[in-house]
Amino acid sequence: MDLDQLLNHTPLPPLLGLPREIRDLIYGELLEHGSVSIASGVTATPAIDNGTKTPNLGQSIREENPVRHPFRSRSTWTQCLRDFSLASDQVDLFSIEDTYLCTVDSQTVDIFLTYQLAPIDHDALVSNSPRLNLQIMHVCRQTYNEAREIFYGKNIFKFRSDFRIPTALHFLKDRSPESLACIHSLELGVLEDNGLDDRKDHYPLRCEPGGLKLRMASDYYPKLCAMLGSPSMHLRRLRLVVETHSMFPPLLTGFGAIEPALAFEKAWPVPPPVWLGPLLDTKNLDSIVLYWFSSRPLIRRFATAATEIRNQMLKPLTAYETVKSKTFERTAIMFRVRMFWPDSRYGAELEGYRDSSVQYNKDVEDTEWQDRDSRPEQIEEDQRLDELMETIVPNQKENGDCMQGFGQGTVCFCELNAL
Repeated sequence: MDLDQLLNHTPLPPLLGLPREIRDLIYGELLEHGSVSIASGVTATPAIDNGTKTPNLGQSIREENPVRHPFRSRSTWTQCLRDFSLASDQVDLFSIEDTYLCTVDSQTVDIFLTYQLAPIDHDALVSNSPRLNLQIMHVCRQTYNEAREIFYGKNIFKFRSDFRIPTALHFLKDRSPESLACIHSLELGVLEDNGLDDRKDHYPLRCEPGGLKLRMASDYYPKLCAMLGSPSMHLRRLRLVVETHSMFPPLLTGFGAIEPALAFEKAWPVPPPVWLGPLLDTKNLDSIVLYWFSSRPLIRRFATAATEIRNQMLKPLTAYETVKSKTFERTAIMFRVRMFWPDSRYGAELEGYRDSSVQYNKDVEDTEWQDRDSRPEQIEEDQRLDELMETIVPNQKENGDCMQGFGQGTVCFCELNAL
């Protein structure tokens, strides 16, 4: 290239000079991460009464749950001190002999929290935080408006850590109406337990004896459901992960077969989930993926809940699909069941598991099952189940340390689609 050609050479156009399609590809390379996990962090702890035997308890809570970036523009909320002893990964903070956490006083000590990006590795909270490349959204107003459609619309926002319900609520509440409308995919974890008292921190506040409550949800849960179902939010895909901890009845003998599990559940019935009601107000979804882990067989309960979720939350059928829905295949729920059990010689370590395919028809209250086959789509489902179980139950391939209190239990899985 001679001097004249060099002087007359047209430089590459700036970002906004590129076609919108090209800019979207650039935004996608920077902002599409598949999933973005949101967790909580402690912003402040008040002085804790000397009644606690754990030294520097407030400082320990802050160090275990640090807020890694400034939070001036983020909403905060409070959880009582006793809630931290209920959180799954907070047990080591507290002395076993610390009776202060069981007193009324511990319910009046408020810990302040906010939401933040979850670290990849909890053992390296600072260095392993994922990079979201959000700087591109700070260039100018136009790039912000364009890039947020990609960031909020192309990622699944996950809320699975401790205090997941208030974390999700305050994260969504802080989004602008325009950003909220761009969020199409969420993964929400809920944890229900029948070993909870009547404190205001759980939802619902009261239930029948033996009934299951959502742990540490209080009044946050109905507010979250109202937001998910509001016209300002255009949610299309929901992945719901339910963990059910039941303190009784005792472990099932001969665990692993569907027939005795269904008979066991019939003999020890569990009330339907009361917390499902507010969630059913979320309408017109394209798909719902439902994972339900339980420490006792709850196959029938899962089937009836999945039927209600499909009938009320998915996008309405067209006239042609309504005619098709009258067939048994459309009214039935097809789902997978994995039953896992411990080896008595090794305590919590898993001995194995058994997969089955189940078909449930609410209209005739009929349940059919068969052992898992090896079709490609079911092999893919197995892989997804394996990945999710590693975060909740013991890993069968390693040492099997029991997590979240699951040693024997059931996981049910189904994928519900509007079409």
